[in-house]
Amino acid sequence: QEKHNSQLRRFVEILRAAGVPEIVWLSPTKDEIAGGNDQRRQELADWQALKLPELDVQVIEQRTHTDAITTTDGIHYSREGYILWAESLLDSDLAWLVA
Repeated sequence: QEKHNSQLRRFVEILRAAGVPEIVWLSPTKDEIAGGNDQRRQELADWQALKLPELDVQVIEQRTHTDAITTTDGIHYSREGYILWAESLLDSDLAWLVA
């Protein structure tokens, strides 16, 4: 996780140096691929939720908005799936993200 930590810090540094005033991070969604890395993706999401706010980055947890959506390849959604995701956000305090 130290490599991941340093990469995220560098990414945020690059964005800040480029003048980006606000960074919003969407956490990893579930992984439905047989033998995939769902546990690892959840660990990363949990870790990002702890570490990124220390860098003044807002983290938006995605799993609650995507768990019920079927993926096309185990990770990505169909057009209809992305519409369901956006509608889920519109029904939450995150409506500003997709409005």
